[in-house]
Amino acid sequence: MIRKSLVFSVVLLMASLTWASTPTDLAVQAALSKDLAKYPAVTAKVEDRIATLTGSVTRFTDKQKLERKAKGYGAVSRVVNLITVDGQRVADAELVEKLARSLSYDRSNQGNVFNWFDIEVENGKVTLSGSARTPWDKESALSLVAATAGVRDLVDRVEVLPLSSFDDQIRFLAARRIYGSTNRLNALDPAHPIRIIVKNGNVTLMGVVNSQVEKSLAGVRVNGILGVFSVDNKLQVSRS
Repeated sequence: MIRKSLVFSVVLLMASLTWASTPTDLAVQAALSKDLAKYPAVTAKVEDRIATLTGSVTRFTDKQKLERKAKGYGAVSRVVNLITVDGQRVADAELVEKLARSLSYDRSNQGNVFNWFDIEVENGKVTLSGSARTPWDKESALSLVAATAGVRDLVDRVEVLPLSSFDDQIRFLAARRIYGSTNRLNALDPAHPIRIIVKNGNVTLMGVVNSQVEKSLAGVRVNGILGVFSVDNKLQVSRS
């Protein structure tokens, strides 16, 4: 009994020390508010270790930044981000075109021909879907969207493709057959090449080409690669 009581006392002592070392809600709120001083339109309130952010910023990337800052406080268990984005207004159609062009050039020297992103915009809320070859490709695309003026919210539906040396071999062979041949298949804009999406040996071709002949030729060239299980040719033919 004496041993059990001693153990119980030690447990109580450790619990009391932990409680004493944990900052109070008011202390965390004061520290967080100080960190948010550069954003006078944003306020923070902490209750029961839950930080609630309210107010407004000019860009969505600032909203993300402040949420990460609040999550950095160890005493905060959850962050409720109610910050609104009240910056520059951009028409949805204009924002789609702007984002599409920016993403076309993003990581252009790092194999972005193996990525495909689809953009939907409704009242400034962007839903980004599609496939990224690596986590870094996805992160770069999301960061680019978040930093674009006119974006008021961002929904991430981008899939990161499985890491596979087998799929990589198919990617590089497909790119060589499509772009490295004498009869090169050109897209309408160098920033919009034929995108080669490979997942577990299955290939999807996305993008825009000049003619039905080019579309068919691209499919035939990729389908002839050893190890390709299927080819879903979704290339669109330009009407211009």
